[in-house]
Amino acid sequence: AMGKLTIVLRHGFAGESVAVQIDDRPVLVRDGVRTRLQIDRADAREVALADPTRRVRIRVSVAGESATLDVDPAQTPAVTVDWSDGRVVLAAGADVHDA
Repeated sequence: AMGKLTIVLRHGFAGESVAVQIDDRPVLVRDGVRTRLQIDRADAREVALADPTRRVRIRVSVAGESATLDVDPAQTPAVTVDWSDGRVVLAAGADVHDA
Protein backbone atom coordinates (compact mmCIF):
# COMPACT_ATOMS: atom_id res chain seq x y z
CA ALA A 1 0.00 0.00 0.00
CA MET A 2 1.17 3.50 -0.73
CA GLY A 3 1.69 5.75 2.22
CA LYS A 4 1.32 9.46 2.34
CA LEU A 5 2.73 12.38 4.21
CA THR A 6 0.93 15.70 4.61
CA ILE A 7 3.08 18.80 4.95
CA VAL A 8 1.38 21.95 6.17
CA LEU A 9 2.98 25.38 6.07
CA ARG A 10 1.35 27.08 9.00
CA HIS A 11 2.24 30.14 11.08
CA GLY A 12 4.37 33.18 10.41
CA PHE A 13 4.81 33.28 6.64
CA ALA A 14 4.80 36.73 5.08
CA GLY A 15 6.04 36.35 1.52
CA GLU A 16 9.07 34.09 1.99
CA SER A 17 10.40 31.50 -0.45
CA VAL A 18 9.90 27.95 0.81
CA ALA A 19 11.40 24.66 -0.41
CA VAL A 20 10.49 21.26 1.02
CA GLN A 21 12.45 18.09 0.29
CA ILE A 22 11.81 14.50 1.30
CA ASP A 23 14.98 12.42 1.17
CA ASP A 24 16.53 15.11 -1.06
CA ARG A 25 13.59 15.02 -3.50
CA PRO A 26 11.88 18.40 -3.94
CA VAL A 27 8.15 18.12 -3.20
CA LEU A 28 7.19 21.77 -2.74
CA VAL A 29 8.98 24.87 -4.01
CA ARG A 30 7.12 28.13 -3.74
CA ASP A 31 7.82 31.87 -3.64
CA GLY A 32 5.71 34.44 -1.83
CA VAL A 33 4.29 32.07 0.79
CA ARG A 34 1.85 33.86 3.10
CA THR A 35 -0.09 32.60 6.11
CA ARG A 36 -3.81 33.14 5.59
CA LEU A 37 -5.01 34.17 9.02
CA GLN A 38 -8.60 33.02 8.49
CA ILE A 39 -7.49 29.38 8.17
CA ASP A 40 -4.14 29.74 9.98
CA ARG A 41 -2.15 28.14 7.23
CA ALA A 42 -0.23 29.16 4.15
CA ASP A 43 -0.09 26.03 2.03
CA ALA A 44 -0.29 22.25 2.21
CA ARG A 45 0.97 19.37 0.15
CA GLU A 46 0.14 15.68 0.28
CA VAL A 47 3.04 13.51 -0.82
CA ALA A 48 2.71 9.86 -1.85
CA LEU A 49 5.34 7.53 -0.42
CA ALA A 50 6.24 4.25 -2.09
CA ASP A 51 7.17 2.63 1.22
CA PRO A 52 5.19 4.00 4.17
CA THR A 53 7.15 1.88 6.66
CA ARG A 54 10.47 3.57 5.88
CA ARG A 55 11.58 6.65 7.82
CA VAL A 56 12.08 9.74 5.72
CA ARG A 57 14.09 12.90 6.22
CA ILE A 58 12.23 16.14 5.67
CA ARG A 59 14.24 19.27 4.96
CA VAL A 60 12.54 22.64 4.81
CA SER A 61 14.24 25.85 3.75
CA VAL A 62 12.63 29.25 4.31
CA ALA A 63 14.34 32.43 3.16
CA GLY A 64 17.72 30.72 3.29
CA GLU A 65 17.29 29.14 6.74
CA SER A 66 16.65 25.43 6.97
CA ALA A 67 15.77 22.63 9.35
CA THR A 68 15.51 18.86 9.05
CA LEU A 69 13.32 16.31 10.78
CA ASP A 70 13.37 12.51 10.57
CA VAL A 71 9.82 11.19 10.39
CA ASP A 72 8.17 7.77 10.60
CA PRO A 73 5.20 8.26 8.25
CA ALA A 74 3.39 5.20 9.63
CA GLN A 75 3.26 6.80 13.09
CA THR A 76 3.25 10.53 12.30
CA PRO A 77 2.01 11.15 8.75
CA ALA A 78 1.58 14.89 9.27
CA VAL A 79 4.31 17.50 9.46
CA THR A 80 3.76 21.15 10.28
CA VAL A 81 6.12 23.95 9.34
CA ASP A 82 6.15 27.27 11.17
CA TRP A 83 8.36 30.31 10.49
CA SER A 84 9.14 31.94 13.82
CA ASP A 85 11.67 34.71 14.50
CA GLY A 86 13.79 33.71 11.53
CA ARG A 87 13.75 30.00 12.40
CA VAL A 88 12.14 27.03 10.69
CA VAL A 89 10.16 25.02 13.25
CA LEU A 90 9.15 21.48 12.24
CA ALA A 91 6.89 19.11 14.13
CA ALA A 92 5.38 15.71 13.32
CA GLY A 93 2.10 14.25 14.53
CA ALA A 94 -0.69 11.83 13.79
CA ASP A 95 -2.62 14.59 12.05
CA VAL A 96 -2.02 18.24 11.33
CA HIS A 97 -3.92 19.32 14.43
CA ASP A 98 -1.72 17.55 16.95
CA ALA A 99 1.66 17.91 15.26
